[in-house]
Amino acid sequence: MNFALYFYAARGRTGHALGNREFLTYLSIVAGSTVLLTAILYASDAGGSPLTAFREASFQSASLATGTAFSTAAWSSWGPFAQIFLMLLMAIGPCAGSTGGGLKVIRAVLLARHAWQEVFRILHPQAVTPLKLGNRVIPERMRGAFLGFFFVYVALLIFGTLLVALHGVPVGAAFGSVFACLNITGTALGPAGDPAFYAALPGSAKALLTFFMLLGRLELFTVLVLLTPAFWRG
Repeated sequence: MNFALYFYAARGRTGHALGNREFLTYLSIVAGSTVLLTAILYASDAGGSPLTAFREASFQSASLATGTAFSTAAWSSWGPFAQIFLMLLMAIGPCAGSTGGGLKVIRAVLLARHAWQEVFRILHPQAVTPLKLGNRVIPERMRGAFLGFFFVYVALLIFGTLLVALHGVPVGAAFGSVFACLNITGTALGPAGDPAFYAALPGSAKALLTFFMLLGRLELFTVLVLLTPAFWRG
C-alpha cells in the first residue's frame, strides 16, 4: 500500500487511510484473485481440499501482487488461465507510492476508465465526461501522464525482449526475463522463473536486465529523464 497511508494511520486518520480508493481496489483485486484461483484449483483437483486450494490461492495472489515472489506451490503448473491471470496480477502490481513494481493499481484503474470513456464518447460524441476517481476529477495533464507511462511500459517490454533475444535467448524466455525485471516481480512463467536461467546468461544480458530492474524500481520516467541531454544542460 501507499506509504502515505501509513503516515495518515500513524497520525490517527485511520479512516482516511482505510477508505483510500486505490487501497480498496487493491484489496478487491487480491480478494477476487483468491476466490477465482481457489475455484480453479479445486475444480481441477490441483489444489486438493477446498482449504488447501484457498491457502495456496491466497498466498500466491498476495505474493505475486506485492512482487515478493514467494511460492508455496508450483503455480506455473496451475493451467494456462491461472498462469496468465497471475501474470496480469504481477503486471498491475501494488499501490502507487509503495516499493513494488508494475503499472500500479491507480494507473490500471484510470486506464480502464479512460478506455470506457472513449467507448462512451463514440456513442455520445456531445457528452462531457470528466475522468474521475471517487469524487476527485483527474486533470487532463494527469490523463496524459498515465497514458504516456503505459505506452513507455509496453514499448520497453517489447524493446527489452528484442535486445535479450539478440543474445540467443528464446522469445518466451526473453519476454519473461524482461517482464520479471521491469515489474520487479522476481519471477515469471517458463525459464525466467528459475534462478539458474539468469546464471547462464552472458554478462551483457545480465547488465541489460539490471538496467530494466532499475527502470522498474524508479518508475521508468525518473531514469529516462536522467538519460536525456536536456536534463544535464539544465
